[in-house]
Amino acid sequence: MKKLVIPLLFTFLIVVTGFSQTTYKSLNGFSQLDAKNMISPFQALNSQAPQKTSVWFDKKIINNMIKLLKSEVAQKKTDGIRIYFAYDNSHNETVIVVSTYNSGVPNSKSEEKDTYHEDYYDHLSMAALFNMKYSNGTAFPISGLPCHDDCGGGAVLYGPSPGGDDASCDSASPHYLTKLQCETMVQYFVQNTTNINSTGEWFDIDMIKAFAKESSKIKHYDGIRFYFARHPDTPARYKYLRDKDAFVVVTTQSTVDPKVHKDYFNCKEALAIYNDLKYFKMQKNEKASFAITSNGQDNGELCPSNCDN
Repeated sequence: MKKLVIPLLFTFLIVVTGFSQTTYKSLNGFSQLDAKNMISPFQALNSQAPQKTSVWFDKKIINNMIKLLKSEVAQKKTDGIRIYFAYDNSHNETVIVVSTYNSGVPNSKSEEKDTYHEDYYDHLSMAALFNMKYSNGTAFPISGLPCHDDCGGGAVLYGPSPGGDDASCDSASPHYLTKLQCETMVQYFVQNTTNINSTGEWFDIDMIKAFAKESSKIKHYDGIRFYFARHPDTPARYKYLRDKDAFVVVTTQSTVDPKVHKDYFNCKEALAIYNDLKYFKMQKNEKASFAITSNGQDNGELCPSNCDN
């Protein structure tokens, strides 16, 4: 029987190691090397303004992103995500989504007087996010679905559309954008012919959590869309955002056509479910009760002024 001890121990170590293997990927599934190669064309800030671009993510992907980030908070001090402008292998515009942690190191370049939010790519390979499958067992793509037009009528911000803000929308959120602001930013990006002047944008983890919580309760939510956008060169709540390239983030809803994911602007329905949700603390330690993400969201921290170290 003693001869079985070493083989059994070896088998046990293999099993344990298998469950703790590390994968080096972005949150939307690209290897660390591929992700950096896709980001690098924008790093020199000399990329020409691209065509209309938005990238849609299924809510199942967002929910699994959040599960992974929440599981890493204690060990890694996870504090948010960074969305990078990027090119795919065919040189079409897309995004890379990367997890970040709070380094605790003050960022002297930051206009927000913040600390560095360092990128990290190391995650458990067994995480649900990296093992998503369809019911038939085939892999579920998590890279996001880019499109360079109105996405079959789903991306409504490229032109005027009915509906919009109502009294239920809470403008106290630092990320909140009115529908008109969303349209202005998205259309300004398309109209602008100058070079891209940002490389990416950081968002706190609570903003993405709010999307996930809201979508779990409002069943016809089916995902979120990241638009390439640009802040207008006019007075704004945050002066450092003026005339800077950024992202407008909106929730989407399912339609009769399963391929069309339509932007969703309805704070009233979200408020009925989350009228007491508190997820964000204002800088003056005030607790806010908004977390209503059914209008656009932005006002994150932009690279190159506030990036990783």
